[in-house]
Amino acid sequence: MKVLVIGGTGLVGSCLVKELVDSEKYTSVILLVRQKQLEDHPKINEIVFDFNDQSDIVLLDKVDHVFCCIGTTIKKAGSKKNFMEVDYGIPIRFAYWSERMNIQSFSIITSMGANESSRVFYNKVKGKVENKIKKMTIPKINI
Repeated sequence: MKVLVIGGTGLVGSCLVKELVDSEKYTSVILLVRQKQLEDHPKINEIVFDFNDQSDIVLLDKVDHVFCCIGTTIKKAGSKKNFMEVDYGIPIRFAYWSERMNIQSFSIITSMGANESSRVFYNKVKGKVENKIKKMTIPKINI
């Protein structure tokens, strides 16, 4: 099986990539990255991807599963707007792509306390992305 990992070089994503590579279930692990940084591995295909201009998303090959581990902090993002783009905009665009491509499953890691009604901006954004993805027609959604 082929999988696509978004955010595969961060803390959670790198642990996931190790598990995917070690599993006999997966034959190809495609990572979208800002810059190549991993050692060569026969199962890994790192694709340098501009997350600010995702027009290349239509060029991606179909995979069986998508894992979305992308995320930042408001401090690293520099503003609430930039945080929203990373933690909401990017996952939603890939979820829509997954829906259009009839991907079997979409898995996303969000946050404990995710709640669209929260007064905490971080939790509110995480809840908003969860609720939007839950409404999609992807056969299997894991949050």
